[in-house]
Amino acid sequence: MDSIDAAEALRGALICIPADKREPLADGEVYLDDLIGCQAMESDTKRHLGVVEGWQETGAVPLLTIRTQSGSELLVPFASSICQQIDIENKHLVLRLPEGLLELNEP
Repeated sequence: MDSIDAAEALRGALICIPADKREPLADGEVYLDDLIGCQAMESDTKRHLGVVEGWQETGAVPLLTIRTQSGSELLVPFASSICQQIDIENKHLVLRLPEGLLELNEP
């Protein structure tokens, strides 16, 4: 956009950029949509938690939506203190879950 007026015309619109046209990211940064399909593992127990299906914007940090093997939904804050390792190329995510988070997400 060349001006605020031009940008205003797109207010409320969904803007999509092809993956090959996205700006390169700095080390340690990821595009949230690249996390979709990542296998999530708990760092302490090495237990497989499930697969990242998406995320929810909360106003603070996004919540990753992980579909567990039992079919339930696990919501995990996308914060550096929780997301210990992110390997987009191999679709692997290692999480250090805060105490009580699994119980909080139980149906």
